[in-house]
Amino acid sequence: MKNNNRKNEANPLFVWTHNGQFHADEVSAVALLKIFHSSQIVVIRAATPPEHYDIAVDIGRQFDGVTKFDHHHNKDLEAACVLIGNWLVEQKYLDAEIWTCLYSSIFKYISQVDRGIIRGGGEKHSINALIRNFNTGISDNTDDTTDNAFDGALDVMHEILSAAYYNTYQMLKQDKNWEKFKRKEAVVEMTDKCR
Repeated sequence: MKNNNRKNEANPLFVWTHNGQFHADEVSAVALLKIFHSSQIVVIRAATPPEHYDIAVDIGRQFDGVTKFDHHHNKDLEAACVLIGNWLVEQKYLDAEIWTCLYSSIFKYISQVDRGIIRGGGEKHSINALIRNFNTGISDNTDDTTDNAFDGALDVMHEILSAAYYNTYQMLKQDKNWEKFKRKEAVVEMTDKCR
């Protein structure tokens, strides 16, 4: 896995997503990029493509698995957050086993709500609803106001996903240690060390 401890500020990754009201899928996609990608992430929220961007998230009605990560043109595609998560695994920024756990515990639900598989926007206090609530405080629909609300939602999502990643990592690490311990070789090895 690529080293993410230090973000490359000299070569930021410019991420274009739509302006206006936002949902958990694009917020969590950007949060995944911020957590796992080695570059500093610069978010551009606009209705039309900016002069320069590296990745388009949840906008543009195209998916190529390289720079364009929208699902709105194909009902069979998962939501943007899952497309980005899969790409991060392919690019070796995110461990596949951890992603599988995160997908099943968080991102599958986000995607199903966003795509209308789960009707009504999901449960009242679901992650989708909590992120959607950041839109309700917007009294005017100016870009500055919605950008500030998006930034607040992104901060919350970043914290949630960082905690989920840490807990998943610890759980898998404990499982692997237990499996190693149960194997006869590990018991013999530990017995030899204890002599």
